Amino acid sequence: MTKRRKTIVIVICTLIAIVMALGSCAFLHHEFTTVDKGVNVKSVSWLPAGASSMTFYKAIFIREARFNISEKEFVDFAKKEGFLLEEIIAPATARCSFIDREKWKQFEIQFDKNPNVETCEAMIKAMEWTIKDGLFFEKRYRNNGGYIFAYDRGKSLGYYQWAHH
Repeated sequence: MTKRRKTIVIVICTLIAIVMALGSCAFLHHEFTTVDKGVNVKSVSWLPAGASSMTFYKAIFIREARFNISEKEFVDFAKKEGFLLEEIIAPATARCSFIDREKWKQFEIQFDKNPNVETCEAMIKAMEWTIKDGLFFEKRYRNNGGYIFAYDRGKSLGYYQWAHH
């Protein structure tokens, strides 16, 4: 092989490697930054078919949703995921950190301007709701990720959260 031919082969191989690297970076960037969210959506592939009025947030390491559903269908959904729900004995608090983001954004703006405990507590309170009669399951990983399933009988409302960390 001549020197010129060798140089052409090296340049072509280098260009192919660069194109492949850029393509991989673009794919990974898309996968790690894509967020899917919706409010009052009719169906979402990763939620039970019987659910309705779904409000959700989904990213690569987070899935959170609140939706109307019958108790039986919600229990079946949790079982399918491998979890058994327990009866709520004392009022339980569920927290929506992503799907209610717009609701508490005002507190975040206030907190940025004037960081204080009261604003932080108000922001956290805006993300919570209490379930007095229903079902609940929580599994936490050591890295604070895990699963939460909560069902509010009074509202026929299901809540599901999964976080990698």
